[in-house]
Amino acid sequence: MVNNTLYYPGDSFTEPDGNKNALLAVPVSAPWLKLGEVMDFVNTVKPTTSFPTHNSLLSDIGEGMMEQMLSGVAQASGGTLKPLKPGESITV
Repeated sequence: MVNNTLYYPGDSFTEPDGNKNALLAVPVSAPWLKLGEVMDFVNTVKPTTSFPTHNSLLSDIGEGMMEQMLSGVAQASGGTLKPLKPGESITV
């Protein structure tokens, strides 16, 4: 947790100790990862805004599927998913 504003769990689904409404950097692609677990994590943490990390190995089709599924989970808990392209940023 950075300044109780940005939560980056690294290569894990460890829940934050601090502000669960923080901006969440959520891992979405790894050899150990299942998208269903990512969806459960976002649903549990319920961040106001989340953005995918560890997504460089996804194809365009995989990226689109991930964005569609995680957007639905984020919206169901009152949040948004903000996918970032190289060079883009989010203001905190």
